[in-house]
Amino acid sequence: QIIQRSADGFTGSFGSDEHFYQSLAEIEGLSPVAANVLAIGSTRGSNIGRLYLVFLNQDSRVTGWQRYEGSGTDDRFGRSVKDLGQRGLLRALAIGEPGNDTREGSVTILYVDENGVEQSRHVLGEGMGGFAGDLDPSDRFGESLAVLPDLDGDSNPELAVGAYLDDDLGIDAGAVWVLFLDANDQVKPGRTFKLTGVGPGHEATPLETQDHFGMALTALGDLDGAGPSDVALAVGADGDGGDALCDYGAIWTLFLHWDGAALSVLTHGKVARDVDGFAPVGTAGCNMQLGASLAGHPVDGSAGATLLAYGDMSSASPGGNSVFVVGVGPDGRYRSAYVINKDNLAETGAYVATQEAGFGRTVAFLEDWGGTNVTKDEIPDMIAGTGTVVNGGNYFGEGYVFHRIDSDGDGYDDGIDKCPFVHDPFQEDVDGDGVGDLCDNCVDVANTPQ
Repeated sequence: QIIQRSADGFTGSFGSDEHFYQSLAEIEGLSPVAANVLAIGSTRGSNIGRLYLVFLNQDSRVTGWQRYEGSGTDDRFGRSVKDLGQRGLLRALAIGEPGNDTREGSVTILYVDENGVEQSRHVLGEGMGGFAGDLDPSDRFGESLAVLPDLDGDSNPELAVGAYLDDDLGIDAGAVWVLFLDANDQVKPGRTFKLTGVGPGHEATPLETQDHFGMALTALGDLDGAGPSDVALAVGADGDGGDALCDYGAIWTLFLHWDGAALSVLTHGKVARDVDGFAPVGTAGCNMQLGASLAGHPVDGSAGATLLAYGDMSSASPGGNSVFVVGVGPDGRYRSAYVINKDNLAETGAYVATQEAGFGRTVAFLEDWGGTNVTKDEIPDMIAGTGTVVNGGNYFGEGYVFHRIDSDGDGYDDGIDKCPFVHDPFQEDVDGDGVGDLCDNCVDVANTPQ
């Protein structure tokens, strides 16, 4: 299924230079009428940002929409968006605005009713909304967002904010801020924390100049089963993967711990080229940028998670811009993966050759959507946005909805499941042959195919 602007009733004052699908989030349960609601960010002209709430029927056709504006030129309003949940009769949305105030960046908290009509808003940023950190020009605070579960027991979520051009550990090395929110979505006193690395602790890191740590974020819940005061946060960064001169990209999973007074990184996992056997086909280019966009969905029982991650493979053939569907274990390390790109999309007739620019620049998991010809199966579906589609000199954008298949119901869709027809949430593979131990006919000796 494809969701487009200027189609299926989705009309408005779109400019020819408007880059649609700069961010993506599903807003579950907002409307009593619409089957599904998407928040979609766009930029146009001098990086003026907009956010759209798009209301869809069961066949993913647009039935209505609302649009919200930022502060003005180069604000990049809507570069990231996350659902903070219900606040009485209103829904709270966190919206990144990384170009605001000489590009220090900020986050807007927007409140809308069930029809998407804006009721109020306030801003989190330097000197605003209780935020107690120091931001520098061009930090790009708000480039990415992730909603973390309540860590301090006050029934309010915490908010992770990427500032991928932060300079603390080198020019554009990057950083992630974690903000503990109160009931009014303001930052609580003494609850502004900055992570400039992958731990342990806050700052012991292998980060380097222009790593862009925090260019993408996704929350993975209590991935390792350590308890309610622990949470896993996946962070995109580049400049990694076996070659210091190339931006192959990396996904760091930080295992965060709250001790009642401070937030720290206990340990981390990593997915990168040539690490733990992750060797995606066709990555000869030097600008893969794995993890420039991220979405995650934990597997029940703290057995691991499925990640969606952007990867630029445009220098390779086959390839083009791609979405990697990656299975990781409870340690945040790579277990299996497959790729969605222009080649396998073309096989379904869903992809036009001239529309490959930017595919996967935004990704998100969806509630099990279903549709007229698709039966709901309680497996979360996924969506990938193009971000930029060049068509006759104009910039458009499209969202591709993928219905995942998980034959054995263990949380890993068949493309990455090491035992696709045997319930196997832990995906153990002693001999490393890609076949899980529960369905391997010779567990201790690598033998594929079987």
